[in-house]
Amino acid sequence: MNIFMITNGIIEYYESIEKIKNIGEAIIKPTVDSSSGRNVRLIDIRNGIDTITNEKIEDILKRYNKNFVIQEKIKQHKDYAMLNPSSVNTIRINTYICEGKVYCAPIAMRIGRNGKIVDNAHAGGIAVGVSKEGNLKKYAFTEYGEKFEKHPDTKVVFDGYKIPKIKEMIEFTTKYHYKIPHIGIIAWDLTLDENENIVLIETNISCPGIWLPQYVNGEAFFGRNTEKMIKLLKNEKEDI
Repeated sequence: MNIFMITNGIIEYYESIEKIKNIGEAIIKPTVDSSSGRNVRLIDIRNGIDTITNEKIEDILKRYNKNFVIQEKIKQHKDYAMLNPSSVNTIRINTYICEGKVYCAPIAMRIGRNGKIVDNAHAGGIAVGVSKEGNLKKYAFTEYGEKFEKHPDTKVVFDGYKIPKIKEMIEFTTKYHYKIPHIGIIAWDLTLDENENIVLIETNISCPGIWLPQYVNGEAFFGRNTEKMIKLLKNEKEDI
């Protein structure tokens, strides 16, 4: 049996249809066993019909079947939109626990291109390193090693481009990782809305991946804790 929920709790199927039949622009996406922007879709529901495809909302929900979410479309901060307006561009912050303390790994920003609504590298997006002061590094990369000094579509130069509220995002992710210390590494995807509010898009805990922050920053994921983490992981493996 499928269960439908809103912020305040469980609702019936017919109520969910009523809630979203005039939601306007929104994003629908899977929530389990999904990655790289697969099946993330922009919808525009008016009078129960997606004006983009002319599909009924009931047919769209049937296709997604289960384990999906419908979210309001985020209006991103102007400094994010300037890099690429078609996608909500996100900050990937990885936090990890070493000897009881939460640390922040090198930070990456993911940016969409070619008019796509997603910014994932596997979906054609590019990624660039971000300093903990919020400055973009000189080059952005595709997953295949293509290198750009400026965005191929918007022509914005990356080197030194200032991203607001990175310090606050680090504090946010660190604070909340302490609340779930049984998870060793968490990949947080965040953005900033038009009113400069931090928005948590999602957390990745099963396969957060460490290749992207290392790749775009040229730095070790665990930094000065690398030797400690190798010993810790080795000991855990031997205890299994």
